[in-house]
Amino acid sequence: MEGIKIISFFSTIKPDPVIKGHYFIGGCGHSGTTLIANILATHSQLYVPLRETRLFRTQKFKRRLRYNRLAQEVKSSGKSILMEKTPSHIRNIDEIRAIFPNVKMVVPVRDGRDVAASYFKRYNDKYRGIKAWIHLNEFAATNMNAGDFLVYRHEDLVEELEGTLRKICDFLEIPFEPDLLNYHTKSQKWHGHKKIKYTDKRTGRGHDKRRNWQVNQPIFNSSGSWKKYMSPDDLTELRTGRGLELMQLFGYAQEPAESNYQAT
Repeated sequence: MEGIKIISFFSTIKPDPVIKGHYFIGGCGHSGTTLIANILATHSQLYVPLRETRLFRTQKFKRRLRYNRLAQEVKSSGKSILMEKTPSHIRNIDEIRAIFPNVKMVVPVRDGRDVAASYFKRYNDKYRGIKAWIHLNEFAATNMNAGDFLVYRHEDLVEELEGTLRKICDFLEIPFEPDLLNYHTKSQKWHGHKKIKYTDKRTGRGHDKRRNWQVNQPIFNSSGSWKKYMSPDDLTELRTGRGLELMQLFGYAQEPAESNYQAT
């Protein structure tokens, strides 16, 4: 029992009092989490580690040390608020709430069909993205009315960048800074990359390199990309049952099943 107590003591995260806020970006992958993290990294008050720390997705005995290193990064940056992006942290929202007072989580959602297509382009699996979208957005649906939780549509960020960023800044209780709109002029190098360079690779380090390039470009609209890659039958889980309910909840009206997809 004594050994268990020692492990528990050293694994328990103790919030650093110097850090004024512990904020998180979570949600389903391929929904714009890296993009919003990249934009917010240019804010004068937010320290955004340019990687996924997976603080709450690792073994508990590692968490305190990992947090302490992260807290030191925040203090060394001269900023006062941590804004961390690990999409799957949405699963740990209750645990995060129990540790950090006044926590806030920002959650982008994206049309499940486009998420499915994006997963397919990376993993060559037409159903992996759909299952992830339904599973992780259950957490978004459950918490979307909580005061410490902000769900917004990725498509709204693309179409109304300033208005959506003002909404996010208000939620985070930080001033809106006009330079956020010019985020792409301040290069942020994600995942340890030293250069921002285009690649069409979608696996391993190639994927990270491609994503690093994507999020440093002016914002662009890729809505409807699913029509090229997915047939109506591929999307059955988003057109029926809980998938359909979540699509409707987040405001994705399903038009007649149009698709340019051609089986090869």
